[in-house]
Amino acid sequence: MSSSPRGVFMSKDTKQKKQPFNLITGMWKRYSANRVGKDNKPEPYYYGTVKSEEDIVLRKGTKIFLYPHTNWKKGHANFFLKFQEPSEEEETEEVSTEAV
Repeated sequence: MSSSPRGVFMSKDTKQKKQPFNLITGMWKRYSANRVGKDNKPEPYYYGTVKSEEDIVLRKGTKIFLYPHTNWKKGHANFFLKFQEPSEEEETEEVSTEAV
């Protein structure tokens, strides 16, 4: 899957071998007007709209992350929904595991 250069971010985690993160959308946190939790407080929910010109396909083994915005300003997304495609090694391991 190809994505626009704006939507690809590199992982800072060296354990992830610098695999790129692909941005799906910004997410906003809101509170339900109708649903309340056990503590009688409105339940939070998250929403966002994918504005990519391409379809997003999540393959088996894809990791999905929800990151908080680190420099939030009024009107900006509170979180970012991103995904990281499995590496070639992870795909090979999955296939060999299923065959056993």
